[in-house]
Amino acid sequence: MKKSIMQQTIRLFVLLALFCISAEQAWASDVAYSISTGTVEGGTLQFYSTAECDGDEINSIGSGETVYIKATPESGYSLVGFTAANITVVRAGDTGAAESRRNAATDGPEVGGKVAVSAENATNGIYKFTMPAKDVVVSATFPLTMPITITADNGSKTYDGTPLTKTTFTVSGQAQGDTHKFTVTMTAASNITDAGSTDNVIATVDGVSVTPGKQTRVGNYLVTTQSGTLTVGKKTVTVASGITAKDKTYNGKTGASIITTGAKFSGKVSGDVLSISGVTGKFNNKNVGTGKTVTLNYTNAKLGGTSAGNYQLATSGNQATATGNITKATLTVTANANTISYGDDADNNGVTYSGFVSGEDESVLDNAPVYEYNTKADGSGDDYMAGSPVGVYYISPSGLSSNNYAITYKTGVLTVEAKNIDYAGGTVNEDENGYNVSLTEGTGSANPLPLDEDDELANLTYSRTLKAPGEGEGDKTIDSKAAKLYTVCLPFEPLTGEAVRYYTLSSVKGTVLDFEEVVKPVANTPYLVAVFGNANFTENCTDVDVTSTAINSTTADGYTLKGTFTGLSNAKAAGKYILQDGSKWGQVPAENTAVYIPPFRAYIEGPSNDAREMSSSFGENATSINALRLVGSDGTEHWYDLQGRRIEQPTKKGIYINNGKKIKR
Repeated sequence: MKKSIMQQTIRLFVLLALFCISAEQAWASDVAYSISTGTVEGGTLQFYSTAECDGDEINSIGSGETVYIKATPESGYSLVGFTAANITVVRAGDTGAAESRRNAATDGPEVGGKVAVSAENATNGIYKFTMPAKDVVVSATFPLTMPITITADNGSKTYDGTPLTKTTFTVSGQAQGDTHKFTVTMTAASNITDAGSTDNVIATVDGVSVTPGKQTRVGNYLVTTQSGTLTVGKKTVTVASGITAKDKTYNGKTGASIITTGAKFSGKVSGDVLSISGVTGKFNNKNVGTGKTVTLNYTNAKLGGTSAGNYQLATSGNQATATGNITKATLTVTANANTISYGDDADNNGVTYSGFVSGEDESVLDNAPVYEYNTKADGSGDDYMAGSPVGVYYISPSGLSSNNYAITYKTGVLTVEAKNIDYAGGTVNEDENGYNVSLTEGTGSANPLPLDEDDELANLTYSRTLKAPGEGEGDKTIDSKAAKLYTVCLPFEPLTGEAVRYYTLSSVKGTVLDFEEVVKPVANTPYLVAVFGNANFTENCTDVDVTSTAINSTTADGYTLKGTFTGLSNAKAAGKYILQDGSKWGQVPAENTAVYIPPFRAYIEGPSNDAREMSSSFGENATSINALRLVGSDGTEHWYDLQGRRIEQPTKKGIYINNGKKIKR
């Protein structure tokens, strides 16, 4: 029984609850409750039935529906720090405190005075709540977050070796009448010492760390910071002193080498390391001198050293000049070798220069070279003069001068050779001992034999071979001996011996020249020589007494045997008798200029109208056994019979003489 009553009671409560719910639902679907705005500070509230808040605003809605609130701050306020807690939704007439439930049929469901609010899209200020079964009042408070910009001030200075910082700043956007003073600090890196630039960055505002360009809430402010710039400019310096010019040797140019290692700067910060390079210079002229002005040029100059980046060189006011020396260049003057002949005056072959700078030659020197000649290179010996001995002497040049060259001299060699003299009869030269003559068989024009002041020859060599007749040959038979005939006239005593005999003219009988033997021949005398065996006339004599005009002669019956040392040209020999290849004497024809009398020979001079051929006899009136060939004016070779008579070319059989030989026809 009791169980039945309990069960019935439970059923009654369930039915009552279901009724209430059904009644509320029925009420909610039929009743719209109003939404009104209470106190709103710093902005506005709008109500929508959709989450996008893009439709029409609403001011009422049924119980249980979702209401979307769009919160919009006024100028000077922001959504920063704005949350659902800043919105209050209270049923109309409520105090905001929880109340006892009322009659559900008349008042709708109640859970308390405040309605819960949550965020739908906080970034865009959209929030939401569920509408109760009662009118509601919505209030809100926007936080005061005024957006402002704080910019770090720029700073600049010229480099002075100390750090540059800038702690001041500029505030923009702060409301008029707002007297708040911000406290700003800069980052530790916001400083610069060397020339250049860096950012001046704000680290904190009123103790709140900030990031440049990004909004940060600082109290009631939305602060955006901007960095400034710190700039250190290069310090201008001038070269006050210390640059020098390097001394140089004369090179014909004005360019100077500049030494900058000692440069001293005006305006440099103490302790900084600074140097300079690229400075050029020019001497005031190219010539040698001391303490010469050198003009400095900084066009290509560059600062160096570890502190160079903090400085710039002034374009004016730098050290303008330096001084330097130009010393003389070395010029070597060497006498050229030369050769002269004995007896010549001293002479030179000029000099060779070594050391001129490019583009210069001896024309830049003062004066002309002078020369001295001495047996020793240092000039301490005997000076050369005409007639000094043959040998080696030294040529010493001097006398040149120059402002730009230090001149040194080197000797050359002067060779004095024996003097060669043109002489038809041989070779002749002269040295300190006198004339040296080598007489040989020769041809050429006749020149007088050279003699010294005492009519002597220092040395005389005569070389001539007089050949003996061969088998069946001979120009003459003397004392039953075949002999070949020659003429000589020597400036020394001739060679004697069994192989030779000397003859002089003794008489003339018709066309026969009679010769007599001379036992002791003497110098400077012409002779007819009979050679029976080879005779080599090779004499070497010294201090030979020779007088070219004192040649002895022998005259007999209008004919004269004469001699010559020099020889006679055709013009002088024409008409004179010369010994032909045999024992005959024939006149030299003027028409044939190829015929002349060689040196050191004898000849016969007869009457001017005598044009006969002459034969030789040796005191026995013997008849010549061989006739000489005489070259006529037309070059014809003549024939002779055994009696020495000239005939036409033989046409009959017999023995004849032609070209000094017996010919059988």
